[in-house]
Amino acid sequence: MPLRRTVLSVVGAVLVTPAVLPTHAAQRSQAPPATTVAPLPQPATQLEDLLTRRDTLVTQDLYRVTDALSLNFGLTIDAVIANEVIPSANHLQGLRVEVRDQGPPDRTRTSYVDFGELAGLSQALTQMVTVASQWTGREDTRAMDARFATADGFVLGFHQDSRNQRGFVSAGLVDPARRPCSVQDFATIKTAVDDAIALLKNK
Repeated sequence: MPLRRTVLSVVGAVLVTPAVLPTHAAQRSQAPPATTVAPLPQPATQLEDLLTRRDTLVTQDLYRVTDALSLNFGLTIDAVIANEVIPSANHLQGLRVEVRDQGPPDRTRTSYVDFGELAGLSQALTQMVTVASQWTGREDTRAMDARFATADGFVLGFHQDSRNQRGFVSAGLVDPARRPCSVQDFATIKTAVDDAIALLKNK
């Protein structure tokens, strides 16, 4: 008798299992796929924080400081004056920098630079121009990289080795747009930054 009960129990389990499995399989197939969305980063500059503030009337004055960079390699630099009209009267200055990727697809990314960062940016550009001008192509070092980044992701830099020397600019903290340039263009970028500083000081 005990043997018979054991056999019946096993058979019962085998018979019930196929009826249960499709239900679990159906439940697994109907479960929605899990998706994760990365949160947007907080504004890295006071200027961007003001310009993206909600329930606030903000005006933005843009002053183009050069067209040559945009035409040559897709870098646009505007001096920016942002004013909070309501409810207070915040007044912030800086740069709006836009880099157009070569693509495809064609896309642009924007970085903001607070006025307090501009002196450091100008000094870094001066130093990069000086270092890059000393390159002869016969250096005994294997390679050298130089890079300067602002808080909101405007990055300039160059790479040089015994064969060539090339620069780049990029903008955007998330999925940045990057564009190659000549190291000689850093002098033009510095002039644009210095012109923006002089303009903003008089506003």
